[in-house]
Amino acid sequence: MRKIYRNFITQQDVEHLKQLELHKSTSILNVSNKVVSNVLNKLKEDFDFEVLKESYYRLEKTSVDGHGWHKDTGDTDHMMWCQVGCSILLESDCDGGKMYYKENDEIIKVERENFDLTAHSSDMLHKIDPPNGYRLVFLIFI
Repeated sequence: MRKIYRNFITQQDVEHLKQLELHKSTSILNVSNKVVSNVLNKLKEDFDFEVLKESYYRLEKTSVDGHGWHKDTGDTDHMMWCQVGCSILLESDCDGGKMYYKENDEIIKVERENFDLTAHSSDMLHKIDPPNGYRLVFLIFI
């Protein structure tokens, strides 16, 4: 299952998230974050999940290599606990870094803008193309 929530956050939310340390994972259970709370409340409407001790969020610059086809259970199955993966595009100054899903051998390009929340069950195969510039994303793994 996958879903996109358009214009989910505000510029004020982006500024709040940009205060996080880049590339540092933070446990959802141990630290309160208003944006994460809003995401979890919204996802409860469409997804079945339980926040676990392993669940986390992080602020990340998209790698120059992008991220090849994968599921959110981890490239080496190191995140088998993951039920739902989410990303919010916070800032982008490039046309690259597009997101794609693969469903039944069909490749589906995700049309998303800054502030959109994209969520999917962890069994969804997806990838991010290499960006040709700067992209800042907020990731949540539940």
